[in-house]
Amino acid sequence: MAATSTGERTLRNFGKIKITAEPHVNGTVYYLAADKPLFDGERISKLSKETGLQQKELELFGGKEPGLKSVIPNRLIVELPCTESSVCTKYMNIFIEWLDSEYFKTLPKIEDFEEPIQQSRS
Repeated sequence: MAATSTGERTLRNFGKIKITAEPHVNGTVYYLAADKPLFDGERISKLSKETGLQQKELELFGGKEPGLKSVIPNRLIVELPCTESSVCTKYMNIFIEWLDSEYFKTLPKIEDFEEPIQQSRS
């Protein structure tokens, strides 16, 4: 079993995202931490079916789907049914790019929430 590894990427829409991979005997668990509270596990699952991501997952993992948990809005846990690092890395690159594009497009704009707060302080 390989050691836990951590990296960071800066995405166009999400900003900085910290990615930690933790290999296990039956799979690999990825922990994603974003600066912005943008993760919604239910929204991600629903949208993955609508945009074809789920089909890519099934093909990549031999009919098995990754497990997805949104503990808090700026942290996401992705459990992959895979221990081969090249396959896991390939999927996570696809998934992160999908989050930063398809998923991000569906989120309410943060400014919509910030504007009323700023006005009420005046």
